[in-house]
Amino acid sequence: MKPTFILGMGAQKAGSSWLHKTISNHDSVNMGFMKEYHIWDYVYSDLCKVFKAPTIQPDNPVDALRRMMQNSPQIYAEYFQGLISSKVHVTGDITPSYSMVSQSGLEDIFHTLTYAGFDVKVIFLMRDPIERLWSAVRMEQRNRLQRGEKVDENFTNLRILEYMKNDAHIARSDYVSTVQNIQAVFPKNAIYFEMYENLFSQKSIQRLSDFLGFTLKNVDLMEHVNASPNSTRSRETTEKLQQLLAPQYEFCKNQFPLSQKLWKHMP
Repeated sequence: MKPTFILGMGAQKAGSSWLHKTISNHDSVNMGFMKEYHIWDYVYSDLCKVFKAPTIQPDNPVDALRRMMQNSPQIYAEYFQGLISSKVHVTGDITPSYSMVSQSGLEDIFHTLTYAGFDVKVIFLMRDPIERLWSAVRMEQRNRLQRGEKVDENFTNLRILEYMKNDAHIARSDYVSTVQNIQAVFPKNAIYFEMYENLFSQKSIQRLSDFLGFTLKNVDLMEHVNASPNSTRSRETTEKLQQLLAPQYEFCKNQFPLSQKLWKHMP
């Protein structure tokens, strides 16, 4: 039986940290030294060049290995092959910004991993697009406060307007392109789509276990990893987001009918 490679493609703020922690609890899983490796996004998306592994002096093993992976798909594949053993049958890389990788990039990833002997399984978690963006802004606010920075009381509303003009943030919200690219490259039985709002349930855990081929254990359905506190939202900002993201809602309404029930900003 081939070892399994889990390719987690996001979305950001849609439960990927919880997913990584939950999958990693299993004895047959070794996800390696990082949760987000940022290899394929750097290689295949011009919007992700910020993830280039730095060159520092003195160098450190983590950055050095990531640089080699970014320069050579073969080194990436060999690293994960090295994690497989008689007891470990599953490995993977859950990096939310892989959602920005093009169809041709996904084809290269698929060929690299299958040639390395892996059975590739793709997971893409979605969240109400407006809620996802608000959560991302709240996380940034929380991180700034933890660093001791002074944050304006209207920070989240002002920042989200900046996000709306940022190509990288817009691309992270482009579920249409991500879903269509995944479906164009990977076999249907190798794809798992789920919504954040439906993720933390026994039924969802059973579906995910069936997809992965092993029973998830020690699952904490109450823990939302990296959850951020709520913040005040202006109606004007929300309306602008609804206009911007209308195509995403329309696509998901047809592609994933459950979103009509779970997403509160669905038109």
